[in-house]
Amino acid sequence: MIVARGGGAVEDLACFNDERVVRAIIDSQIPIITGIGHQRDESLADLAADVCAHTPTAAAERAVPDYGQLQRDHQERVLHLQNSMARRLSVASDRLKNWQDRLKRLPTTAPRLQQAVSHCQLLQEKLAALDPHSILQRGYATVRQEQTWVRSTAGLAIGEELWIHLANGQLKVKITEIIDFSPPDAP
Repeated sequence: MIVARGGGAVEDLACFNDERVVRAIIDSQIPIITGIGHQRDESLADLAADVCAHTPTAAAERAVPDYGQLQRDHQERVLHLQNSMARRLSVASDRLKNWQDRLKRLPTTAPRLQQAVSHCQLLQEKLAALDPHSILQRGYATVRQEQTWVRSTAGLAIGEELWIHLANGQLKVKITEIIDFSPPDAP
């Protein structure tokens, strides 16, 4: 909304200093542009308005955008949108070409893929067979002395405590006898 009046005597512009006019401008839900008097004139209505122009002509120019600028802005947005869509189309086209190339190679890569799947299955079976938990499930045990795993009787002494790990738990044992099964030295 524009509140405007051309220049004139101070008395002619006094109505724009009236409290009722100023309050109406402040309470307005519609943005208000004032263009009262000339550049040197200033009223309370100008101070209360959302935008203050120095003349009615300047207020009208502020309210109505420049058509030429709107056209230039629109053309710029259209160009930006076209460039953006061209880039997205190019990326999608490259992806499609990549997938087409991969599909063309599929008959030659299928046997290698099957070979790789078989190899993976074999490795999974080996891992399952070597899994420490599955070894313990077959009736074996591991022995630990404090933080180290025991692999032989060498270095063990009677009275030492050991931990035996089984499939379903652990045992804490004390060595009462050491029997060495080392083969005799060859002559």
